[in-house]
Amino acid sequence: MPEHPPTGWRSISTSLAYRIAAWTVWYWRFDALADERHFTEMAPDEGLQALPPAGKAGRGTFVFPAYPVSAAPPAVAAREGRLVYTPKTFPNYYVDLKLEGGFERYLQGFSSKSRSTLKRKVRRYAEADSTGELHWRVYRSPEEIAEFLPQAGALSARTYQARLLDVGLPEGPEFRAQAMALAASGQARGFILFLDGRPAAYVYCSCRNGVATYDYVGHDPALNALSPGTVLQYKILEYLFEDPQMRVFDFTEGEGEHKAMFATGRMLCAKSLVFGLRPGIRLLVRLHWLTGRADEALDALLDRLGIRRALRRLIRRA
Repeated sequence: MPEHPPTGWRSISTSLAYRIAAWTVWYWRFDALADERHFTEMAPDEGLQALPPAGKAGRGTFVFPAYPVSAAPPAVAAREGRLVYTPKTFPNYYVDLKLEGGFERYLQGFSSKSRSTLKRKVRRYAEADSTGELHWRVYRSPEEIAEFLPQAGALSARTYQARLLDVGLPEGPEFRAQAMALAASGQARGFILFLDGRPAAYVYCSCRNGVATYDYVGHDPALNALSPGTVLQYKILEYLFEDPQMRVFDFTEGEGEHKAMFATGRMLCAKSLVFGLRPGIRLLVRLHWLTGRADEALDALLDRLGIRRALRRLIRRA
């Protein structure tokens, strides 16, 4: 990985998860250069045009986390002597934080019933606290992020995302160092919603170039009836609409009722990884693609049997 990435790229350590159902079999970990552009800044199908030409400047691995497409690109393709792997094409939901009229105008975009339900959930959550008030906190500085991480980490460990999907808040020193470095440059935000002084829900966002990214999220499953995730999302957006530095809240890849409810827009996006043709690359890519198809086939089977949602509810309660 170069010490000084080319303009428009940043150095990252990333991985591909070989996952079937709720279980991760293996991680392929590697260093790469990631495209820094946000999908809201690009026209459809122009994402890969930023790929450096093959040669010394174009060596290594490149990641395009999300770029708009008019249709799903091929999963595997050759490009200038390199392998382009596109494991995912997905709807990417987002909130336009520069909406004229701010948060109040944003709320007007909901139906009157949905708007009333949201406000009722916020009010009901506050009433459930022994103080009768809603308590939540924003963490920004390195000192604050250092305080946020253990609290959010302890909560994350109790969520189904961490226990079964292995997508909870990372606990290792590498992530902590990354979060602290982002906080030092004003590019990290942690949010925690409390109930009677105890963390009930958390969200961690990296914030680059005016985009707050929905990186890690979780809530106490014992409090599902109080909708802590929905309440915290409401407060986060209210806060971000007041921050002049923020222009987009990015829900990242994938469908979800929560995302669809809060979003102001969505775009069809693809995630692509570009590899040099080193020994073993084709095999690793092929195996990842096959495990992905097996996972999709299992999901489809569970849907046909009518037990997918029930199984997900069981997993959440486990």
